[in-house]
Parts: sequence; structure tokens; C-alpha cells
Amino acid sequence: MSQVFTLSKRTSRKIDWSTVTDTIGLTLDQLSHGRGGGAEGHSPADAVDPAIVRQAFQHVEAEFKRVLEPLRGQMKVVSALVLVSLAIMVAGAALAFVNPWGGSILSLGGVGSVLGLLVRAWQLSRDQAMLELIPARYSLALQLCSSPQQCKQILTQFLSETSSLRKV
Repeated sequence: MSQVFTLSKRTSRKIDWSTVTDTIGLTLDQLSHGRGGGAEGHSPADAVDPAIVRQAFQHVEAEFKRVLEPLRGQMKVVSALVLVSLAIMVAGAALAFVNPWGGSILSLGGVGSVLGLLVRAWQLSRDQAMLELIPARYSLALQLCSSPQQCKQILTQFLSETSSLRKV
């Protein structure tokens, strides 16, 4: 059974989903109707302009990358804070030999902060992986598609997968 992954609410709010949906939707319309507004007189090779599909998908990738850059910085900060919290836990354990109450309170505070920070680090790493891997996978698939129907199917699947990522 496949598991549906979603982005965290914070990350999902930063993405301009209307840009993603509109860009891919307009590209799908162009694939369906051809550049002239109808596919009746066009051969399958005329119906798809690879440059249009590539440009549209690059626009969507740029939106994902725009959100991805701050996530990388947040991940560095959270990792540093985890290390500081671990140091506080160790200092609390050492202090517990001298002052049991003070040391135990300091250690418990370190444990609590590590647990909260690890949850945040997990969310950030999951969001980062999805924002990097999903566009890369579909970009490769679009490079390999050879017919308008394949491109349309790939873009439709991309829209479906990105709509399942959203969390409002």
C-alpha cells in the first residue's frame, strides 16, 4: 500500500500553488489543442513544442527551488540547535553530581528541546527531499517522452502528485 506524503504546513504555505497549477494547466491545454487552437490539421510532431514544455516545467522547478533555499538554511540552524541541546543535556548530567535538582532540570530541558528539534529536523528534511526529488523525477520523464500523449500523461501525473502534497 502506497503512502501519500504531504509537505509540512509551513512549507506548503510558502509555495505559490496557483503558479504551479496554472503553468502546468496552460501547458496541458497547449498539448491538447496544439498551438493553432485545434489538433485536426496537425501531425503529432507539430502538437508538441518541447521548448514550451521545458520552459513551463523550468518555471515550476524555479518555484520549488525558491522555497527550497530557505529550507536548507533552516536545516543548518536546527542541526546546530540540536547539538547545543545535546551539550546542555551532557552539562546537566555532569551538574547532577554536584546539584541533583539543578542537573536533572537542565538535562530534562535538554531532552525536551532535542525531541522538539528532531521533529522539526524530520519535517525539514522530508520537505527538502520532496522539493528536490519530485521535480527532478518529472523533469527526467519529460526529457524522455516521445509523444504528446506521453507528455500530457506526465504533466497530469505531476499535477496529481503536487496536489496531494498540499496542506492548507
